Amino acid sequence: MQVMRMLISQRIDHKTASLLLYALQTASANLRLTRFDPRRHDVVLDERAVGETALGANLWDDSDFADEDLEETDADRAIRALETVRKKKEDEAKWMRWAEAQYPNLKSANPSTPAAAASVAAGTEAAPADPPKKPATGLSTEKVRQEIRDMVRKEFFPGCPVPAKSTSTG
Repeated sequence: MQVMRMLISQRIDHKTASLLLYALQTASANLRLTRFDPRRHDVVLDERAVGETALGANLWDDSDFADEDLEETDADRAIRALETVRKKKEDEAKWMRWAEAQYPNLKSANPSTPAAAASVAAGTEAAPADPPKKPATGLSTEKVRQEIRDMVRKEFFPGCPVPAKSTSTG
């Protein structure tokens, strides 16, 4: 339409218009061969190498970058090791805070307990010795909670003194 408008308004001569219309005709004939799906290997990475690429060939291949992706330097290994250590320390600190919140008297009562808490922090979980049982109907919820607390203390903190029984629900 733009070529026709320019031709009618005499802003373009007949010879140039005929060349442009012929190019449009050729492009429309080739349109059926055109693919519009994204092809990542057709992305131009180096403008200077485009002229050396055959028509229909990929501009680059995955193997062109294989060495860079697989090669791990000493710096990469050191960074990964530092991140692993940092993450482990954060996890241990989180579990220690949890253990201290659950058992506030634990630290002052038994100095060997942080090792037990560290085993919890490391993620070592012991399987229960007996399958869980249904509480008897005559038990109160406070008694059930206390039994669960005692089982957890026994499982995760063996040898730790049991705090005096309290009537609070904390």
